Amino acid sequence: MKLCAGPFHVTYENGFLRYLSYGDTEILRMIYFAFRDENWGTLDNVVTEETIAAGEKEFSIRYRSFHLSEGRSVFQWDAEIRGSETGELSFELQGVALEAVLKNRAGFCIHHPIRETAGEPVEITRADSSKSAAAFPEHIAPDNPFKNLTAMKWRCKGNWYSLDFTGDLFETEDQRNWTDASFKTFCTPLEKPFPVALEKGREIRQKVTFRPEKPQHPVGVREDSIVLAVTGPPRERLRIGTFLPAEEAAMPLLNQLGFCHYRVDIRPERNDWPAVLEKASRLLSGQSAGLELVLHLRNGFEDDAAAIIGDLLAAGLPVDAVALFPEDPETGINQAGILLGKWRKRYPEVVFGIGTDYNFAEINRNRIDSEVPDFVSFGIHPQEHAFDNLSLTENLAAQADTVRTLKQVYGCGARVSPVTLKKRFNPYATDSAQRVVAETKQVDERQFTAFGAVWTLGSIKYLTEGGADSATYFQGTGKLGILAADLTPYPIYDALALYHTSYPSRVLASSSGKPLLADGLFFEDGTGLVWNHSDRRQRLVLPYGETLELGPNAFRKVTCLR
Repeated sequence: MKLCAGPFHVTYENGFLRYLSYGDTEILRMIYFAFRDENWGTLDNVVTEETIAAGEKEFSIRYRSFHLSEGRSVFQWDAEIRGSETGELSFELQGVALEAVLKNRAGFCIHHPIRETAGEPVEITRADSSKSAAAFPEHIAPDNPFKNLTAMKWRCKGNWYSLDFTGDLFETEDQRNWTDASFKTFCTPLEKPFPVALEKGREIRQKVTFRPEKPQHPVGVREDSIVLAVTGPPRERLRIGTFLPAEEAAMPLLNQLGFCHYRVDIRPERNDWPAVLEKASRLLSGQSAGLELVLHLRNGFEDDAAAIIGDLLAAGLPVDAVALFPEDPETGINQAGILLGKWRKRYPEVVFGIGTDYNFAEINRNRIDSEVPDFVSFGIHPQEHAFDNLSLTENLAAQADTVRTLKQVYGCGARVSPVTLKKRFNPYATDSAQRVVAETKQVDERQFTAFGAVWTLGSIKYLTEGGADSATYFQGTGKLGILAADLTPYPIYDALALYHTSYPSRVLASSSGKPLLADGLFFEDGTGLVWNHSDRRQRLVLPYGETLELGPNAFRKVTCLR
């Protein structure tokens, strides 16, 4: 639902505010609340008793919301949201625990859009009423840039805006560490102990107030057509691969996608690695694709890992790259760097890198201070904090920022491996038994749909823009794959097949007027791929003036001639 507060417009959706904007300028991406459990899981919430009063220049909303744990209502909020003719918005919460429950966070989170805020000045007000000047970071900040906040004021497209917080102290993190395309200002500083036990009846009250610094007059919004434009010189294509499939029968179909590599994981402490290498040798024999070998390092097995590389080369396997993944990035990254220096001398023909299956945050926070690798690798998934289609589409843009930051920090190549729709690991779980996510919980039904296909094309676009060397997408087969277990292609397969039809043409830099709705990739040979992220039909204006319409989640190849 679209609502207005004076000159600002905002979308109200399922109890939360999204896209607070002035004309075409997005000021805040989202104002919402969350309940995070002791493992940083986000509890579902259900909105009831909702009443909305909306006028041309103001609105008010009231509702009750319940957070659910294993089907039980464990926490209740009474919420009131008001938007005034002056442009001021307030969002107030009164909450109560319905039973004893553990929480790492309960209350407000505010998302600031990256494109409109990165590099912009900020004035911070802290709990002791002191003020200081700062700025939203350009590259992804490894540590939280703003802490212990009671208010903040920032500039966006020349205008100044403020947020005031009551009921708790707030802190800002750079969510691009988890490929969320936003800075997040959230309640309860992380330096305070967690989890916290809330006894039944425990109350929480919070309020967030947004204000423009000066009165602003209403401005218009752009027309409905989405303009796609070529904006810069060509760049190298993203080299794409997937995991080596369990089924040999899948290889002919997967090879039609022109993959550059197949990923194989080996843990030297296990006895199955000779069989794993034998299978890889058999399936990749005569193929143009190489092997992306990921060696998972545990203390005491370094010599075994080195021997595996020797066996691999002796067998004549085509090796695209070897990545060293320490079991614990926090303590193992530099140890892996020391091994890297030794192994480079022993195997100078091998491209060596260091990385993790976890989020970019683990690479950004635990930086290598020894040998500079040929590349750094990390995993990507878009659902660390939010799970709806719109949030997944929003978070595509942050993939480019992870790669740009990596290259700025390390000055080496970037391999993203793997890209998945849901997380495979949860390194932040308080309970260590919850750190490996069960495969059944990794399944996302969107893997089998056209939405998954257009999301994948968006990922290719942004990783290309960031300058990534390669990316490993999904598994070859199964419910986490590109093909179903019976080898029926999912729409993701069709999207990757279209991407391959432009090979080897380079990619032209391009932009979309409304990237959350539709976008495209354009190539030097005059062809392109366009897609619709939304569930509504969209009208696109292609580079050089042609127009077309795309249905919900549709994608197609186009010709764009000068």
